[in-house]
Amino acid sequence: MVKIMKNKSGTNYSKIVALFFGLLLLIFVLLEVFLRLYFASDPKDILYSRSYEKRKGISNGYDYNFRLNSIGYKDTEFIEKKQNSVRILALGDSFTFGNVPYSQSYIRLLEQKLEVITPELEIVNLGLPGIGLRESLAILGREGLALQPDVLLLSIFVGDDILQSKGRKYYRYSYLLSWLNFYIKKDQKYQGRMYHPKGEYCDTCRVMPEKELISLEQKRLFLYKNGNRKLTTQLNYTKNYLQEILELCEQNNIDPVVVLIPTVLQINGLLQKTVLTASDNVKVSKTDWQWAQPNNLLRDYLLENKIQCIDLLQPFTRKAKTDLYRVGDIHWSLAGHALAAEVVADVLQIRDSDE
Repeated sequence: MVKIMKNKSGTNYSKIVALFFGLLLLIFVLLEVFLRLYFASDPKDILYSRSYEKRKGISNGYDYNFRLNSIGYKDTEFIEKKQNSVRILALGDSFTFGNVPYSQSYIRLLEQKLEVITPELEIVNLGLPGIGLRESLAILGREGLALQPDVLLLSIFVGDDILQSKGRKYYRYSYLLSWLNFYIKKDQKYQGRMYHPKGEYCDTCRVMPEKELISLEQKRLFLYKNGNRKLTTQLNYTKNYLQEILELCEQNNIDPVVVLIPTVLQINGLLQKTVLTASDNVKVSKTDWQWAQPNNLLRDYLLENKIQCIDLLQPFTRKAKTDLYRVGDIHWSLAGHALAAEVVADVLQIRDSDE
């Protein structure tokens, strides 16, 4: 039989330890409740990770021949919203940031098309290369809401946004731990990146060797395999972040619109055969490969939640013979950016006229 250790005065150390940890637990719970009540109607940036800042460009640096704004986004300086204006906030990865010169990028072309119909309209571009939905959520919470957008235009690249989606960091389940994490990392400094050096853009130049492109696309094959369990898991993570973004929009009277960006593998039949052959999947039945599967699943989820969804897969498939993607790259060519802007503009104009 184990005896409880006591000192000469009969003090029970186990009770003291239990009381101490019980007190810590009580303090934690009280602080957690306080912070949740405090931030209930006004979410603060401390609740969101700022890790995306390492993806920003150099402040006032160049991207091709365009000067980034002072906080590293590929746009002009953000100014105070004008009265009676319509402000669209664009979020997404390198497709939104623009892998081509600013004037020929999807977001800039879209803005020009919409301005013809609505002169008081503007798009503020907070897209950054390499980010996923976790970072898009953080950008919206930390910087986007302050810009007072009327519409959120969230572009989801099917290739990476599903693949990169992961479960929450443990501390994000707690307001208190998120607050502590914020102050621990608040002094981190990021210098900004140069994505496209100052100079001329080449639309027909090969970006990466064919073997590298094939290897990259092999990692995404699970997206198109019928009934793949990994896809189900990744989609659940993706939907969790989407749900948080949509909740922020609802709380702040922002109208969300989601654009689904297809991969080059979904469009290019020859590349499909090459990737399947390199992956020893060429003998698998064609019915096992559903190239539209991730788009269909995401679109169904968005429509169930009554969210406007613009799927670019079909328009891009119809124009498959056009070089919509750069040679040896997963990104759009100038023609791809132009087509995306045209399709999205047409849908948004129809939607606006309906309202």
